[in-house]
Amino acid sequence: MNQTTNSSLPSPWDPYIEQYILATIQGGWITLGCSILQIGLLLVTVTKEHQCTIDQKSFLTRFFSTINFLILFLILSNCISVLFLMPMSPALEMACMVAGNFFGYSFQFLVVYYTWFRSYAVLSAIAEWSVVYLRPLVVLYSLLQIILFCLVIVDTFFDPEIYYTVVPYVQTTSQVLVFLFEVIVLIVFVQYLRTWKHEGFGTLKTQNSKKLIIISRAGIASFWTYQVYLATSIGFNYVNSPSLPIVSVPVLILFWDVQQYAPLVYIFIQLGMKWAIISEREKVVQGSGLDRTPVPDLTTQRKSEIPKKLT
Repeated sequence: MNQTTNSSLPSPWDPYIEQYILATIQGGWITLGCSILQIGLLLVTVTKEHQCTIDQKSFLTRFFSTINFLILFLILSNCISVLFLMPMSPALEMACMVAGNFFGYSFQFLVVYYTWFRSYAVLSAIAEWSVVYLRPLVVLYSLLQIILFCLVIVDTFFDPEIYYTVVPYVQTTSQVLVFLFEVIVLIVFVQYLRTWKHEGFGTLKTQNSKKLIIISRAGIASFWTYQVYLATSIGFNYVNSPSLPIVSVPVLILFWDVQQYAPLVYIFIQLGMKWAIISEREKVVQGSGLDRTPVPDLTTQRKSEIPKKLT
């Protein structure tokens, strides 16, 4: 909270700070509990996937596949970033602030990279125009995240005023880039779903089309969840910047709570999508009596199995 008055005198920010600390402690414990649950769900999901597929991969190899690895680090980075925001001893306050911001920015970067990795093969196969725009967005966003973290270090140890003069603009720019990135990916997946639906690929592609429906629905839910997270982040930075409060305490805490809990919802959506895909595959295998085979992965699917490029 921005306080410019003498610390010995009452500040208009005092009731805000008190409620902010309480909300941060509560959010930290809720996030820790949810993160433990999410890791457990990831283990259960990978176990289910391992049981309904036959290949040479060990359980550990499957668990630490790129997608699972990214989901795991999404969980850990979000949890650690929130825990470091909880009140610490004064001697550790600045170090925890820097560490919390590092893992917070890491989570935001992982969301973009996870989306990019998950959809790159499909994007390059059916909508090459999107890759042309998305690749520089990812690179530029990565650079902005590095700049933001450097500014946090400057703000913490050298010039506190930089947070209120420079950081909000850099944060807003990076969040606009993420919005554009997510919108382009969303458009491609919607077009992909429509193309698959209208062209018809026969009964052999029915299972893949069901997976596509699951991925598309999860992608839409992920898009809106992450936009809520970005919007509340911008809102919190805006209402927290003036020297005097411009909103009531409940409004400020609402911005903060949504900003804390939206990443948890985002991760649960990814786990739900993974579980739904594996369950669909298991249902098809049990219903058809076919031998168990590895779950098809849209990120490594052959181009011959992907609809023609969208125009």
